Amino acid sequence: MTELVFSPPAGNEQGYLRRMRTAAKHLQELDSGLSPDRIDALVTFLGQWVDKPEDPEEAKEAMLDASRDDFYRMLQSLMNPGAVPKAKVSS
Repeated sequence: MTELVFSPPAGNEQGYLRRMRTAAKHLQELDSGLSPDRIDALVTFLGQWVDKPEDPEEAKEAMLDASRDDFYRMLQSLMNPGAVPKAKVSS
């Protein structure tokens, strides 16, 4: 299994509302049904904050193996910085 380490930006970093808006959009899409394009967009969006694996393709594969709860936790951590600690996910 590959360890996936997700480190969201702090709430005081620039672009907070932009990240929050995009995260909210992805949360709505998770609830309303997904398509391959939506999944790719979600993985690309969240991939910006993946520390491990360092290789982008390995990170993408690890994210595709993550659970739904893991994705919700990553999105929530962007919308509510500090409420969700740095995530380690084994996939």
